[in-house]
Amino acid sequence: MRSSEDLAARQLEALSAFLAFTPRDPTLPLSEQIARNAAAGDIWARRVVNSRILESPQTPQSADPVDDLANAPVPSIAVAAQSGAEPYDVAGGVNIPMLILHGTEDERAPMADMCRMQARMRHLGKDCTFVFYDGARHGFAVRTHPGYAEDAAKQSFDEAKRFLARYLPVTG
Repeated sequence: MRSSEDLAARQLEALSAFLAFTPRDPTLPLSEQIARNAAAGDIWARRVVNSRILESPQTPQSADPVDDLANAPVPSIAVAAQSGAEPYDVAGGVNIPMLILHGTEDERAPMADMCRMQARMRHLGKDCTFVFYDGARHGFAVRTHPGYAEDAAKQSFDEAKRFLARYLPVTG
């Protein structure tokens, strides 16, 4: 059985990926869009459904917490990456706080590129936090990825929780 922390990390990863890689349908609540897209075979939506985040116990104060993010801004870097643009080139369009968790041995996104991006974001005055994990490879936080590194994954999930608590505090 997985721990509640493991489940929360899986849910966070699934919802974050869906929000980053799926254009929002403003005519639907987020939970309905996820259900619709999952039924149509969208892998990002299916991961959200499989994470069971939509089945989490609800309190009267948070009737449907996933819909609280319905109007959240779309991460422009992730959307631009889908279209083939380089993240460095669209950094000026970032208008939300960002957290970049990166392994120093990432074979797909070299450290030199990450350092260049970090300098660009600082130069532009963007609210962007970079955290580097020594020796971690690409996919270090994904349990099924060959680059998975348990210690770096745990540290990165803790960092993500702190980031979310800072920018999306729970109220009520």
